[in-house]
Amino acid sequence: MDTPRGRATVTIRHEWGLRTQINTMHRHWVLPSGAEARDKIRRRVLFPRELERYAEGAGFKVLDMLDGTGEGLTGPTAYAVARYTRQ
Repeated sequence: MDTPRGRATVTIRHEWGLRTQINTMHRHWVLPSGAEARDKIRRRVLFPRELERYAEGAGFKVLDMLDGTGEGLTGPTAYAVARYTRQ
């Protein structure tokens, strides 16, 4: 990755907690100065049916779920399209 001070490199490792549905991304950065830094990002992943139930409980009807591949929900990112149905 290019930065104002030169090129930095990053190594990424993912860890998946099946029971908690938390994806943790561990990053190890090597900065242009030679210094190193580490960080992590934790994200709670909702499965499609779980997302539908939360949406329905909040008054939405899920119209579609897609991931941009055109082949169902197989990609790394998904999008939900929903309509608010409560009056």
